[in-house]
Amino acid sequence: MNKCLTALFAFILAFSGIVSADDKPQADSKSEVKVEKKEAGPGLLKQMPLLRGLLPSAVVVSYYFKLDDKGREPRIYDINVKTCLEEQRPFQTFGFVIAPDRVLTGNTMALPANLEKITVGLNGSTVEAELETFYPEQSAVCLKLKSPLKGSKPLTFKADSKVAYDFFLARENGLWVAGLRKFSPAALTYNLDNQEETIAIPHSLLLDAEGNAVTVGYTADGDVPVAKAWLPPAQWASIPAASLYGEIAKMEKTAQENFYPVKIRLRRRQLQPNSREYFEEQRKPTEWTVPGMLLSDGRVMLNISMTGQEIARIERIAVMSAGKPVAAKFEFAFRDFGIIMVKPETKLPGDGITMVEKDLPRLTRQMLFGVEIRADGDSLDFRTTPSFILGFEDGWKNMLLPDMIPPGTAQFVFDMHEKLIAMPVRRRVPRSTGQSPVQLVPYSEIVKLLASPGESADRQSVPQPETDRDRLGWLGIEFQRMTLPLAELKEVMTYTENGNVGLLVTYVYPGSPAAEAGLQVYDIVTRITPLSTNSPIYLRGQVYDQNIRQNFPWMELDRVPEQYYERMPVPWQRADNRLNLVLTSIGFGEKYRLNYIHDGKMMEKVLTVASAPIYLENAEKFQDKELGLTVNDLTFEVRHYFRMADDAPGVIITNIKTGSKASVAGLKPYEIIFSVNDVTVNNVGEFKKLIDGKSELSFGVKRLNATRIVKIQAGPEK
Repeated sequence: MNKCLTALFAFILAFSGIVSADDKPQADSKSEVKVEKKEAGPGLLKQMPLLRGLLPSAVVVSYYFKLDDKGREPRIYDINVKTCLEEQRPFQTFGFVIAPDRVLTGNTMALPANLEKITVGLNGSTVEAELETFYPEQSAVCLKLKSPLKGSKPLTFKADSKVAYDFFLARENGLWVAGLRKFSPAALTYNLDNQEETIAIPHSLLLDAEGNAVTVGYTADGDVPVAKAWLPPAQWASIPAASLYGEIAKMEKTAQENFYPVKIRLRRRQLQPNSREYFEEQRKPTEWTVPGMLLSDGRVMLNISMTGQEIARIERIAVMSAGKPVAAKFEFAFRDFGIIMVKPETKLPGDGITMVEKDLPRLTRQMLFGVEIRADGDSLDFRTTPSFILGFEDGWKNMLLPDMIPPGTAQFVFDMHEKLIAMPVRRRVPRSTGQSPVQLVPYSEIVKLLASPGESADRQSVPQPETDRDRLGWLGIEFQRMTLPLAELKEVMTYTENGNVGLLVTYVYPGSPAAEAGLQVYDIVTRITPLSTNSPIYLRGQVYDQNIRQNFPWMELDRVPEQYYERMPVPWQRADNRLNLVLTSIGFGEKYRLNYIHDGKMMEKVLTVASAPIYLENAEKFQDKELGLTVNDLTFEVRHYFRMADDAPGVIITNIKTGSKASVAGLKPYEIIFSVNDVTVNNVGEFKKLIDGKSELSFGVKRLNATRIVKIQAGPEK
């Protein structure tokens, strides 16, 4: 290997454009500097013996990864672990011999649970090694060899020497090559947030002019604090591997004592059995299990993003402690973050999680812990790994969000004293815009919000009684989607993006928010902007043209097989359409800007999300199992469709079971029963009383404008 490295180095040296110490750079008067390749100068070529003398100190380190006992891959930074596992090969990097049985190399972040073995190679000789010491500030580790490596030469470091060269190993075209360069730091920086001075140095061995080792430039991000840049490895801050593993176990124990699985039970939405939404609802779980974090005041924080409608349908919250449920009371949901606060009825074991008091920028390059917590049935699965702050990015309202090594936002980040630094949170946004990504939000920011719940809490999103659980925001219009021909006809091509944006108003309900705002038929609603986020929601026709009535087969209704009754769409425009669901997600009482086109001009009004009247899906209903018949109260959208007065009598048939007495008698979905045994029926309550105990029933039935009498034998068949 020694001869191979030397030969390859000589080849690369001739063509790599390395500038020698004796070369003088040419001044360029232009602002743009062009770098041209040139042959290595004689000054650097004289250092060939130095390079060859360093080869016995440079080794190849091979990490053989494996899945841990739970089938999880290692959490590693900037390494394609999946490829290594699939191709059954190790990840290779370089290292330097610092003692007969010690090697210094970069920190891959891999822990023993995910390591099959580590080997160190030189000139064809290979020995196994184990992790002995971690250097968090340098992102390096020291490996202890099982035996000295044949032919190796430990480095001797000379402190306080001036760096002149850097020596490196690199993998090029499938081969290892070594190189020597004149040292030149890439940049000097001064951090205004934490007053840190750093210097960018290469990932290599740094040497003085005589070839003595000064230090090794192991870094996670290429920058090193100036005050520590030239320290030899013996002076680096270190953590013995055994101590680190103990701290990880301690951190995981703290997490296990203060995180609980929390079960949230939701009532199902009351949807018509013959609707597409009904079948979608049946596929959704009604119980969620999420991690809950115990705070020092006894409350539990759930980082789960729920819409106002979902929160309204919360039926029960239980914290699982030692396998037993502890009832918890909903306190509030954050308005801007996917966080819910609950209060257990009895005190939970554990002291609660506390936050770190330091500013996050001052924790850069310090070893931290990333704890992944996932719900697994009635328990939680924990995984704790070393973690570092690589940098920051600006977040919502200038919050400083950390970027972590290894990357990932599904982790709770703690310092070495088990204090929480950041937690994974989603921003609450209208569901129409899709879920926002999970971000690591500093816990100190969450604490500020907890200190002022009056400002940060969403007081509109609370669990509702069963009668109110399906509250719906509404604008109070019926509409159809815009199209290209409509946009051309109304001369609004620009405003509607060639007919792709906008909902054409076809009806305005009296007394609705739309009516009070002055909207009229043929106006075009184009976008909604919640004032709380100032993020516009464009009403694109292909998205919002859902649950809109199509031509209902009234004339063919008698020919429709009864097995298709449950699949028949409602003939009217549903109240819980996409537009009203978006308004619901904004929050009752919240203000929003409504942009619409009136007479070819763009208009704007500020409205408040108001609650819709009772609509069919949450109206009073009654199911008679003997008849196989379900009826609902008549609601505003149903009455509008049938052109019925507000006081017109009747209940509407919403479901008929296949093969039931109602089906055999000829009743059909969406017919209106206006009398029972010649007595007018006004609502579901009256209908239930009128059929109770009757052996023979005579229904007055109306289909559109046609009426008829349908008789049913209600008692046991003779």
